[in-house]
Amino acid sequence: MSGAIDWSLAERAAREVARDGDRAPTAEERARVEEAFRLAEHWLDAGTLPAPPDAGRTRVLDRDGWLDAAIPTFMRLIGPLAEATTEALVALAGRQLGELGRLLEDSPDAFDDALAGLEAMGFDPDRLEPRDLTALGLSEAQAAQLRDQLQAMRASGQDLGDLLRGALGAMGLGGAGGPAGAADPSAALRPAAATLNALQAGQVIGTLARQVHGHRDLGLATAPPATAGLVAVNVADTFAGYDLDATEVAVVLAVTEAAHRRLHHAIGWLDAHVVTLIGRFAAAMTVDEEQLRGLAEQMEQQLDPDDPDAFRRALERAARLRLEPNAAQRPVLAQLQVVVGLVGAWARHEARTTLAGRLPGLDRIEEVLRRRRAVQGDGEELLAGLLGLDLRPDDEEVAERFVATVLDVLGTRGLERALAHPENLPDADELHDPGAWLARSVDDVEVPDDVAALLDDLGEAPTEASADERDAAATDDDPDADGA
Repeated sequence: MSGAIDWSLAERAAREVARDGDRAPTAEERARVEEAFRLAEHWLDAGTLPAPPDAGRTRVLDRDGWLDAAIPTFMRLIGPLAEATTEALVALAGRQLGELGRLLEDSPDAFDDALAGLEAMGFDPDRLEPRDLTALGLSEAQAAQLRDQLQAMRASGQDLGDLLRGALGAMGLGGAGGPAGAADPSAALRPAAATLNALQAGQVIGTLARQVHGHRDLGLATAPPATAGLVAVNVADTFAGYDLDATEVAVVLAVTEAAHRRLHHAIGWLDAHVVTLIGRFAAAMTVDEEQLRGLAEQMEQQLDPDDPDAFRRALERAARLRLEPNAAQRPVLAQLQVVVGLVGAWARHEARTTLAGRLPGLDRIEEVLRRRRAVQGDGEELLAGLLGLDLRPDDEEVAERFVATVLDVLGTRGLERALAHPENLPDADELHDPGAWLARSVDDVEVPDDVAALLDDLGEAPTEASADERDAAATDDDPDADGA
């Protein structure tokens, strides 16, 4: 699995991406967050969530500190998917080279014509500039590193034609002029894939480090069970301009993080089950040959040798390639979204119950967090685009309605039953229809005909205007503002 990603390169790339705008927590932030976690644990002790068996470790983090704990988790999560993607692409490349070799056996002169066309399009690693690779979402330093590695592949003195001929010859396609007994072309493709996978993984993880508040924002634990923490600079960035009490914000986030930690302790199978599902998702991965063929054709049409920006636009198009879940993966993805959505909804419910009536600004803080969760962050979007794996449910309110309904009918023991074993979990349809899950799971309880009626007294969620919306409103109301 480690061969599919160069993790040392991935870590360096992630830290470089995360470093932009990072800073150490101030003394005031550190004291505020540490006190918020102490208060959170004290208040949660009076609730229904079981206390963890250890006192836990509270961390007030910069992004680099978040990465220290998170990278081992992503090695377990991204590794199987990168392995499956690499194998699928290597197999596809082998088939494509085989087709090319058969054509060249019929028309040997076509090989030199094809090389001339590549050279005319500027496909020369020795002349490749870092800016040509930044369109892939890489920083300039990462692009320069990839350029250097591509050029190093040429250090043997072989030109592009020699490399292609060798790969084709290794497949037994003598018409391409390859040497007899050459190595398997996958020996060259896999190291290149490991480098590209590393840069992509680093971009994803580094972007997540700039986005998350704590170790459990994603519905997955990115730290050991005993650890809870908040990234001070990210919290400050999220709530800048909202005129909210910083201590109340810290308490809300600490209670939510601590509630997640307790659930992950209480549900002993949870993390292993998520990793198993991701492994099943990876095993079912396929690569859409037609999609890749179409992309190659479009790139070829765009590569105009008279247009200096043609190569950059072709790379931008390649970067938009998205691996969509196939028919075999979609049910597995649905199971992942159910468990992540259900645990997140339960943790938020416990946090809300614990904090009710204690903080004057609670409704406004929760609305800011709801608005933030409703829009997929850059890191989550990159993760979903790179791997076809979008862990967050399309509608978090579905899981929240399930939790509210089960609590109304069965109390906490109902949710404990739902998460006692993976087989007890609702499926995607039952998450939308809690009554169906109740009818299947519980024989000794009367299920209301209309479980939706149980939620009628919840009322409408409070709304909080964004900072930009409030600034615009203030400008409209101020007669001395520009343009008034």
